[in-house]
Amino acid sequence: MKKYILIALLIAAGNVSKAQQQFVFTNYLLNQYYYNPALPGSEKVHRAHIGYRNQWVGFSEAPTTMYANFYGSYANQRKHGYGVSIMSDRSGLIQNTNIHLNYAYHIRLTDSIRIGLGIRPGFLQYNVKLYDAQLADPIDDVLTGNIMTTNAIDLGTGLFIYSNKFFVSASMRHLFGPAISFTGFNYGLANTHSYRRISFL
Repeated sequence: MKKYILIALLIAAGNVSKAQQQFVFTNYLLNQYYYNPALPGSEKVHRAHIGYRNQWVGFSEAPTTMYANFYGSYANQRKHGYGVSIMSDRSGLIQNTNIHLNYAYHIRLTDSIRIGLGIRPGFLQYNVKLYDAQLADPIDDVLTGNIMTTNAIDLGTGLFIYSNKFFVSASMRHLFGPAISFTGFNYGLANTHSYRRISFL
């Protein structure tokens, strides 16, 4: 068993990392729900989280992140999980607000190991405050108006294998690819973001 876990760790660590485009959290275990839509339903309880993160205090237009989520298991049976989350992130001129719903289905593999499969559809909105922009070219046709806004439908999915001694978490976000696009000059979101984690409890 240990040999297979080591192989899985090496594969997960060998992928290329790219610049961040997602919300920033300092502790994975305090907000696992954000990373994996297969988590709801894995416990016989309901949970609600509210968080606020303010980076670089004292700097103008410093990044701030706010979120609220609620998730649990239908009738606390650890079979059907559900949840909802609302998040808002502001950094400089850009504000990202999104809302996601969640459904997960859990199956017993052995007496101690279970697996959860989750899906998370949602709605994204990006705003750029052009009225605060300092333009090098004040007659730029792209940067006109007060606020530039774009909306998109989002979809994420996840896998969660767990027991009382360990868990394996894998998930992907933005399966629809570069859905966010303000103009023909920007690339929008990266195609797909993925998260992987193996922990022993």
